[in-house]
Amino acid sequence: IAPRGSRVRAPTAPPSNQHQLQVDLQMYGLQTADIYTPLMLPHEMQAVIEMTGKENAKTELLFKSSRDGKTYPTMLSSVKGKSGLLVAMQDGHTHRFGAFIDGELTPPDDPTQSTGPCDVSVFFYALSGPYNAPTKIDLPKEYQLVDVAGTQGALKDDNHVPRANVWIAGGCLWLGIARPGPAADLSSCCQWIDKEHLPAGYRGRINWQGSGTLAQSWDFECTEMEVWQLGQDR
Repeated sequence: IAPRGSRVRAPTAPPSNQHQLQVDLQMYGLQTADIYTPLMLPHEMQAVIEMTGKENAKTELLFKSSRDGKTYPTMLSSVKGKSGLLVAMQDGHTHRFGAFIDGELTPPDDPTQSTGPCDVSVFFYALSGPYNAPTKIDLPKEYQLVDVAGTQGALKDDNHVPRANVWIAGGCLWLGIARPGPAADLSSCCQWIDKEHLPAGYRGRINWQGSGTLAQSWDFECTEMEVWQLGQDR
């Protein structure tokens, strides 16, 4: 039995048996097309894997919002104990981007609290929207942090107001954010990057604070979210 989150490929058959395959599929109400379209094309996934430096990485889809729902507890249980997490996000039809976390998203023992900022290697990447091609966005050391709230808690902003479920890269990406928060689900997000950390070729907007974003706007509704694990293929 395939592990939870594994992608099951569509049924195939040799050319000589294609007619029988179609007959059998119609009999059982099946189709050859994938029900859930992946957010990344194969060459884009390979480009991001190369950004991580993990050669021969084995990919496993742990969470997909259109398949699993957008609730925070569902996502958190899907990634529990998993390391090397690739978060992929889509804002509308044009902007696709995400973050690679070379570690885990570990919730606190007390579900009403948060873990507090944890050191972990993080970088952003863009697939489409503000960049024409897959682009890695490296971040300085002070942004190599993640913070995870419990399922009954919330991360707080600088004014100690409850805001979100998770922040990544020192608060450059917030998941499940609201004012006050957290939001009802993970799709309410915020993402920003100081313009001096954006590689050449950026075509997006810069706000009055000197920050750009990989989404269409700094605060956005994520239309699709995926979390993959990148592991070494044995």
